[in-house]
Amino acid sequence: MKTCSICKGAKPINEFVQDKRKGRGVGSHCKKCHNMRSSVWYKNNKEQAMASTKGWKKSHPINTKLSQLKQNLKRMYGLTIEEYDAILMSQGGLCLICHTDTPGGRGRFHVDHDHDTGKIRGLLCHGCNIAIGHMREDPRILRSAADYLEYHGAVINA
Repeated sequence: MKTCSICKGAKPINEFVQDKRKGRGVGSHCKKCHNMRSSVWYKNNKEQAMASTKGWKKSHPINTKLSQLKQNLKRMYGLTIEEYDAILMSQGGLCLICHTDTPGGRGRFHVDHDHDTGKIRGLLCHGCNIAIGHMREDPRILRSAADYLEYHGAVINA
């Protein structure tokens, strides 16, 4: 239990706003008081609030998607977005396994790499990337799966 600094009510911790600057990560006033206080501030400071949303729009997830991609490519694979695009162009804009031009998943081709060495093998569509992962990146298992499908394909399609 904690006492709200505005309404002076004793309430459970989960009814207080989060504040990472505070020792326990909990603010000094409850969510209800916080919301009420924010509404009053907004009504009294509309111009300032509207001006601050202009900056928010620049940092909105839609606008940061590309910068996040750039950061992830660099952090995870040591690639720049230009290097990623060059790899994709060298592949003709297609998945190296199934040759689709539709990446699936989150809309970009996946960087396929050797998990032991970190060496980048190429870019794959979501389905192919998941498939080789499920087959433990083992060529013997993948060949066996292909043999299985070829052998049983005639029976299933008969």
